[in-house]
Amino acid sequence: VVIADLSLVDEVMQSFGLLTEVNLRFKDELEGEAVAARLRELLPKDVLIVDPDKQFQRISQTSEALRMNLTFLAALSLLVALLLGFQVMSLLTVRRKGDYATLISLGTSPSHLGKLIVFESMCIGVVGGVVGGLLGHLLGDYTVRAVQTTIDHFYTPVWERGVQFDIHVLLCVALLGGCIGLLGALLPAWSVFARPPREYFSRESESSSLRPRVGYLFFFGILLIGLGMLSASPQFLTSNPFAPFLSPLFLSVGMLLLSPALLFAFACVGRGVSQYMDSASLIALESVTARLRDMSIAVGALGVAFGMLIGISTMISSFRVTFQEWLDHILKADLFVSHYELTGISNREREKFLNYSAANPAVIGVHTATQYPYTFKNSKVFLRSTNLELSRDFDTLVFLSPKEPHWDSVLQGAGVFVSESFSRKFDISVGESLLLHLSGESLDFKVEGVFQDFSSDLGSILIHDSVLSRFALPGGHDLGISLFLKPSADVEQVQRELLQEFPGRLKMRDRRALKLEALRIFDNTFTITYVLQGLTLFISALFLVLALLLSVFDRRKEQLTLRTIGASFGFLQQVVVREALILSASATFLGVLLGAALSWVLVYRINVIFFGWTVKLLPPYLVMIADIGGFFVVSVALAVLISRVSLREIPLEVLRYE
Repeated sequence: VVIADLSLVDEVMQSFGLLTEVNLRFKDELEGEAVAARLRELLPKDVLIVDPDKQFQRISQTSEALRMNLTFLAALSLLVALLLGFQVMSLLTVRRKGDYATLISLGTSPSHLGKLIVFESMCIGVVGGVVGGLLGHLLGDYTVRAVQTTIDHFYTPVWERGVQFDIHVLLCVALLGGCIGLLGALLPAWSVFARPPREYFSRESESSSLRPRVGYLFFFGILLIGLGMLSASPQFLTSNPFAPFLSPLFLSVGMLLLSPALLFAFACVGRGVSQYMDSASLIALESVTARLRDMSIAVGALGVAFGMLIGISTMISSFRVTFQEWLDHILKADLFVSHYELTGISNREREKFLNYSAANPAVIGVHTATQYPYTFKNSKVFLRSTNLELSRDFDTLVFLSPKEPHWDSVLQGAGVFVSESFSRKFDISVGESLLLHLSGESLDFKVEGVFQDFSSDLGSILIHDSVLSRFALPGGHDLGISLFLKPSADVEQVQRELLQEFPGRLKMRDRRALKLEALRIFDNTFTITYVLQGLTLFISALFLVLALLLSVFDRRKEQLTLRTIGASFGFLQQVVVREALILSASATFLGVLLGAALSWVLVYRINVIFFGWTVKLLPPYLVMIADIGGFFVVSVALAVLISRVSLREIPLEVLRYE
C-alpha cells in the first residue's frame, strides 16, 4: 500500500480529472440524514451517497454470516458440554456409591452430599472453562492468521496479526464453565438427595421410571424438531442476536429426546430376533435397556457430536464442490491477468498490452471487464461492462434462470443479465424491467437472465460493453484480462513471450494456477472447520469412553455373578463390545438425522440469507462413510481397552455393599 499526494497518483495512474470518492465530515450541529437528502437532490442519480454506519454494517455482513455459522456450532457445543458434565458426574457418582453409603451411615445428610456434588462439578466446570478459554484463544489466533490471506486478497489489507489475549473473556468463559458444571450436576445430585439410603446401590429404579415416559419424550422430541426447523426461517434468524441459538438447540434437544425411543426400538427388534443372537448380545441389549436414562443421554450426546461433524462436513463439501464447478465453467480462458496486477500499470501500458496480445497469432480472443459502483434503490451494487459476445462464444457464464438466455436482446443493448444475489436482494426475476440512471440519462432494460456469481454478494448487473462505453461513469476499475488461445497453441510459450515483452510489470497465470490459487484461498477460509471436525471426533470418543465406563462400573455386581457361575473374561469383554456397538449404531442414526437437518439450515438458510448464493446440497458420502466406519472401529477398540483395564479383576468387595 502506497499513500501519496493526489496529483502524484493522477500522474502515475494517468487518471487526471477523475475522482472515485469524496469523504465529508459534518459539523456537530448538522444532521447527517438531512444533508444526505439534500445532496441526493443536487447530485446526479448515479452518484452513490453512503452513510458510514450503513457502509460499516454492509461491510460487516460477511463477518455476520460467519458469526451466525459459529453461533450454530456454539449452541451445539454448549449442549455437548452440558451432557459431558452430566456424564462425568454420573460416572463419579457410580464410583463413589460405597463412599456415599459410608457417609450416610456416619450421619451425613443427603442434601449435604448433593451440595458437595454440585460444588465439585462447578469447580470442574471452572477449570474446564479456563482450559477451554486458553485453547479457544489459540484456535482463534490460528483462525485469524489462516483467513488473513482471504481478507487481504478480496477485501482490505489487514494489519493485525493474530488475536490479542483478553483476561475478561477468560473470566467470562470460566464463569460459563461453572454454570455448565452446575447444570450438569443437578440430576446426579438430585438422585443422591431424593433417594432413600437403601437405594443408593440400585440405579435400575431410575432407568425403569423412564420407560413409561418414552412415548411422551418421543412426542416432545418430534415437536422440538419441528420448532427447530420453523425457527430457521429467514425472518426469525435475523430478528435478534440470540435467534441463531434456538434452531440448533431445538434440533439437538429434540434428537436427545428421541434417543430413549430409539434404544427401546432396538430392544424390541432384538427380542424379536433373539433366537439368532448369542448370549453376549442379549445381555448387552438388556443392560442397555435396564439403564435407559444414562444410555439415552450417552446416545443423544454422541448423536449431537456426530451430527455436528456431518453438518460441518456437508456445508464445506457443498460450498466447495459448487464453487469448484463454477470455477471450471467460468475459467475457459488460457491465460489471466488479475485486476490486482493491472492497478500497478498506467492506462497507456494497459492499452499496449491489449494491442500486443490481440496481434499475437496464437490469441483468438481478448476478454476484458470493467466494474463501476452504482446505487440501486439506495443500495450499493456493481455495473459490469464486458464483451458479452466472447462470453457467449466461450460459455463463461453459469445461468440459473433461464438455462438458455436471450443473448440477442442483451447484445443489442435492450437487455441485461443480473447476478443471483442481485435478483434475491431486490426480488427481480427474468422478464422484468430494470430502470438505470446513467450520467443523467434514464435507460430501461429487460432482465434476460440470472447468472451465478461468487465473486461478490452485493449484486451485479452485467451489460454489454457497447452500451456502457457511451457513458462516462466514475469509479470504474478493471476486473482483469483473459486471453483465449488457439487449441494448438503452446500456453507456456505464449506466456513467456508476453512476460518478456512486459518484464516485471505483469503477473500472468494460466488456468490451472489460477484455479489452484482460488481453491487454496477457499480452503484457508474454512480451515477452522477442519479443526472443528477433529475436535468433534475427539469429543465423540470421549463420550463413548464415559458411557462404557459408567456401564462397566455400574454393573460390577452382575459381572461378578457371571464370573462366579463360570463366565470367562472374554465373554464379559464381548458384552462390553456389543454395548459399544449398540450405542454407536444408535448415535450414528441420530447423528445422520441431526446432520441432515443442520446441513439444510446452513446451506439453504444462512448461506442464502447473508450471501444470496444458491449452493447445491452435496453431502460428502465417502467422507461420511469413512467417518462412520472409523467411529465403529474406534468404538470397538475403546470397548476392548476399557474391558481389559476394568474387568480383568473384579474385587469381592463389590458384593459387600449389596
